[in-house]
Amino acid sequence: MLLELIYKLVNSGILQDMHWSGGMFGYFPSYALGMIYAAQWKHAMDKDIPNFDELLEKGELLPIREWLTDKVHQYGALKKPFELLKEATGEGLNAKYLADYLQEKYTKLYQL
Repeated sequence: MLLELIYKLVNSGILQDMHWSGGMFGYFPSYALGMIYAAQWKHAMDKDIPNFDELLEKGELLPIREWLTDKVHQYGALKKPFELLKEATGEGLNAKYLADYLQEKYTKLYQL
């Protein structure tokens, strides 16, 4: 048996995600790429909206939505993803921002 794992219910095992059981492994790199984009856009927003976290905590999302509309959403499919990213952040794809975010998050969470 593979890895000697036994699951009594189909929805509780490693194939609970439909992408795995459907053989669509390409989705997972897409999720990672989306996280890299999001972290990089967040870094750029922090420069333009210094009180980003405070606004988010208060539920005041208008400045954040306006930034996203101005820098990203208004273009829809008119621009390629890398082009949107470069114009909005001033640089090409950079996973450093995601790595920094994850480092900070898990350092706090697990008191490392």
